[in-house]
Amino acid sequence: MKSYSKNLSLKKKLSYKVVNTFVSKFSNGKVHSGLSYDEALKIEGFDEFYKKQIKDHSPYLLNNTHLEIQETLNLNKRSIYFIVTNKQEIIASVRLTPYPFELESLCSQFKDKSKEYQDYFEISRLQINSTIKNRRVFVKFLLFETGTWLFHHSGAKGISGVCRKERVSFFSGFGMKVISEGFIKSRKGRYYFLVATHQEMLLSATVYVFKNQINKVMKYIKIIPRSKLWKL
Repeated sequence: MKSYSKNLSLKKKLSYKVVNTFVSKFSNGKVHSGLSYDEALKIEGFDEFYKKQIKDHSPYLLNNTHLEIQETLNLNKRSIYFIVTNKQEIIASVRLTPYPFELESLCSQFKDKSKEYQDYFEISRLQINSTIKNRRVFVKFLLFETGTWLFHHSGAKGISGVCRKERVSFFSGFGMKVISEGFIKSRKGRYYFLVATHQEMLLSATVYVFKNQINKVMKYIKIIPRSKLWKL
């Protein structure tokens, strides 16, 4: 996939450096980034993990409506997958899909709104191993890496997705904001449509790192020439 990192401003490059340093140096996890569906299936245990998570926590994804949407939109093959592992154990996974989105087939309100975000990617199928301690840290690690990887390697302007009310605050921590809401009949619940530009997501990631790991991170950040500091 084409790299867009050459077009980044110095400020954005610094932010990417901070976030990616945190990801690579201070997490015990490893992210397998930008995988096709076939490549994801080659990660040991992923297929079993993915199917078990859906069966145990998101069984509605196995109903006829979702399976039909999956096939019609060719979601598996069109999506990019990210998997975080720790000591060869799968902790969490997520997928990103370019337009057209799954969410617009689930709710009429979302269909109209999603047309405004055709240059975004849809985040979905966030699956988390509930038996792992500190899994929230691993999930942050996964989503920050997913966001920075996507914006380095594509022309996407942002990320979109849907979640239930109780998950809104979690995703807002990644810069995502609610733009619409509606009832999804196939899931028997009310869902919220969220979006974030890549600048908003990067800012949230950078703030998180600075608040939690700045002393460690700065040891690994290369010193910026003073002549360039005024540009930041």
